[in-house]
Parts: sequence; structure tokens; C-alpha cells
Amino acid sequence: MPYHRACVPLRQVQVHAMEMPVCPLAFLAYSIHSATIYGETMSFEQRKARALELLSRTGMARSHYAPPLVRLLWKAGVQVPPPHFQSFLRNTLGAGFWFGTFWGLFMWIFFGLWNDAATPLSPFAALIGACVAGGLFGIAMASSYARERRKHQLPAWTALDEQKASPA
Repeated sequence: MPYHRACVPLRQVQVHAMEMPVCPLAFLAYSIHSATIYGETMSFEQRKARALELLSRTGMARSHYAPPLVRLLWKAGVQVPPPHFQSFLRNTLGAGFWFGTFWGLFMWIFFGLWNDAATPLSPFAALIGACVAGGLFGIAMASSYARERRKHQLPAWTALDEQKASPA
């Protein structure tokens, strides 16, 4: 039985007619990423497939509704919804953190480490610049995802299990 690598299942318990390892992380993931549909539980993978089906019918490019970083997280086993189904705050923090991190490193390497720079950049200034740039980028990306979610009338992540999958 697959289980989270941080969990050591000492015993199994019965939850909704399905065995689950006794581990706080497993129960947390189970409660967040599963919902009841027709008496059965809808797994994260089923919900993700449903979300990607809805997004593909909108005409958006796959790289936009399933960005490379999100696909990389999926391959690593992280259960994160597509960006259009995440909250505004989660999109802001996620996009802003990664952009700000790389922007700060870029600024510090190219403007802080060169001795011949007219005004060398201190690590503190690079950190402040990275936070501002990351915050602005995160807000811009979250706004874009929220606008497209409204434009295409996409349901909430938790409501995906309530909709019947349409025939292809």
C-alpha cells in the first residue's frame, strides 16, 4: 500500500471502506484532496484529471494551465491543484516566491559580486528588491489566473467532484 515516506504505518484503519495508514500526514492529505462522489471517494488524481479536462476545453495552452513548475511538482508526488483552481493568496505566494528567489539571485550575482560595478548591490538591497519584484509578479500572476477562472466559469477545486464528467 502506498503511503507518505514520512509516515511509518504501524497499523491500518478502515476509512470509508478503504484502508489508510495511521499517520497524521496521510489523514491530512486524505481530508484535503478527497471528496465523496456517488458514495466513493474521489482521489487527487481523479480531481486533477477532471480539472485538466475542463482547462483543456477552454482553449488555453497546456503550458499555461499546467505550468512546468506545477508539472515538476506533480512528478515529485506533491499534490498541488492547477493554478486556476488555487486561491489568490496561494497563487500570489507560490509565483512570487519562485520569481523573487531567482530574481534576487540574479541581481546579487550580476550587480553585487562584480567589483567593477559603479554601485555595488548589498545582499540586503538584493533581498528587498527580490521581495518587491516577487510580490508584484505574484500579484500579477494570481490576478491573471483569477480573471481566467471567472472568464471560463471554472468551478472551485472542492466542487469538481460534484460535477458529472461530460462524455468526450
